[in-house]
Amino acid sequence: MAKIVGIHLEGPFLNPIKKGAQNVYYMRKASLELIERLQKASGNNVRLITYAPELTTIDFQKKLNQLKIIGSCGHSDATQKCIHEFTKYGLKHVTHFCNAMRPLHHRTPSIMEEVFLNKNLNCELITDFFHISPNMLKIIKSVLPIDKIQIITDSVYTKDLPDGEYIFEGSMGRKIGNQFRLFTGEIAGSISKFNENVNRVYKLWNLNLNDVVKISSANQEKEIFQKINSFEETFEKPEKDFFVFDKNLIPLYYINKLGIKEVG
Repeated sequence: MAKIVGIHLEGPFLNPIKKGAQNVYYMRKASLELIERLQKASGNNVRLITYAPELTTIDFQKKLNQLKIIGSCGHSDATQKCIHEFTKYGLKHVTHFCNAMRPLHHRTPSIMEEVFLNKNLNCELITDFFHISPNMLKIIKSVLPIDKIQIITDSVYTKDLPDGEYIFEGSMGRKIGNQFRLFTGEIAGSISKFNENVNRVYKLWNLNLNDVVKISSANQEKEIFQKINSFEETFEKPEKDFFVFDKNLIPLYYINKLGIKEVG
């Protein structure tokens, strides 16, 4: 019953200095021609692309605007000044905030300072309490408006597999408990589940359910599709998938145009 509503390309225009667990072999210099080819090959389904602004020019962001692709900063060593300039021309998203970017520092302003100061940036958070500590999440919530926060998982294929050794983008890694790392030590994505990530900040931030809906789906829908359907519209004509949860955010039913499926 699930369907793909769009593609997020996390690369290949990334900065090797902040590669994380990504394979440098696949990284490329930002190319207007290549992004046009990728969008055409996808059937115009690329909705968002993560790139390193410091390794390209404003023209690249302008091309994304033309192709109706949301530009996102990630796997980047950009300074706050660089990101600020790109936001003037349409950059409005930050991929897995705090991770694979310059850290917060009192003398060398980075992406992180720009996110805190520029309330026009949409901010992804991996809330497994491992990628970002609970205390840092409390700081983020105290600074950012709820309308700019988007909870994600960044999960990789090892999520539901037993502990052990696995290949990730050509490199060997090891899954132990709630972590998956390459043998070289880098965090290789997440193995968290979405409703669990949402539930963690629901309790940590003491949110009301309206805010839970915002950070889990409405903020994402507004950014990607430029609108939010009302619950009545979605229920009467469920062209989009949605879940029914209990008060503890445990999913009970999954609903779309094909019908209702009990989650179990």
